[in-house]
Amino acid sequence: MPMLDSDQQARVRRGLRLHVLIALGSIMAMIAINFLTTPRYPWWMWAAVAWAAPLAVHAAIAMELFGRKD
Repeated sequence: MPMLDSDQQARVRRGLRLHVLIALGSIMAMIAINFLTTPRYPWWMWAAVAWAAPLAVHAAIAMELFGRKD
């Protein structure tokens, strides 16, 4: 995978920032819904864990951890 130029890097980082904001907002909404419906079982944690893996991959791409080693 070739290294990104500065414009592409900025676009990837904006996308990551949006991904984080959407994930946090959604998880916060799920926490509220969970508290109002079934407060004894924290089911929102399953969604948070499931969202963490794609978010981690997106962060690794934004940090160019999967770049080529020449």
